[in-house]
Amino acid sequence: MKQQPNRMDIATRKVYPKEDLLRFVVYNGEIVLDECQSMPGRGCYLYKSQASLEIALKKNLFQRIFHLAPSTELIEDIKERL
Repeated sequence: MKQQPNRMDIATRKVYPKEDLLRFVVYNGEIVLDECQSMPGRGCYLYKSQASLEIALKKNLFQRIFHLAPSTELIEDIKERL
């Protein structure tokens, strides 16, 4: 039986199965949601919860990781998916 991959949530630093997380990468100079979780480049993962999103935004974790601020459209898209 194949083991499911786990990844760490940037906000809580807890490990979750990959399918419970949203993956983000930098594409064309902006942070985008990697829906297929297969885009090239360094990515980060966020657990699908309002609490994790609030922590990530409060602590400016996207800026720390990617050196870019997330767009308001991206934040609204994330909120809709939670």
